[in-house]
Amino acid sequence: MKTQKSPGVTGLISTGLPSPIATKRKHISKQDKMLKLFAEGKRLHRFQAEGYGDHALHSTISSLQKKYGIYFERVFIQVETRYGMPTNVKLYWLEGLNLTKAKACIKAATSTHRNENDKHNNAATHLHSKGAGR
Repeated sequence: MKTQKSPGVTGLISTGLPSPIATKRKHISKQDKMLKLFAEGKRLHRFQAEGYGDHALHSTISSLQKKYGIYFERVFIQVETRYGMPTNVKLYWLEGLNLTKAKACIKAATSTHRNENDKHNNAATHLHSKGAGR
């Protein structure tokens, strides 16, 4: 099969086959990863979030609130910078109904992801048993 450049897309080659990126998620998104941490009861401020790969926690919180309708509790706390100086940061966490809602969102996303994987695995097994590709 001859490959050709996809119209309007630079640097990508089309083989006529569906893109694995377009058909299934390969990894959990940063937002979903952070929501999962908060749903597990974590309390985080911006410097702690760096350890989880989130370099703009305030933006992630805003996006999660808009996407899921979940309100994050917050309070300013004083922490020490890496240079030993005090600075104020917001500490974020979930509680009550918002915590319950976050857990339900994570559970729904996890079951949807599992169902997509099951469909993919079942299709591959079916093709393999029929001798596809021989």
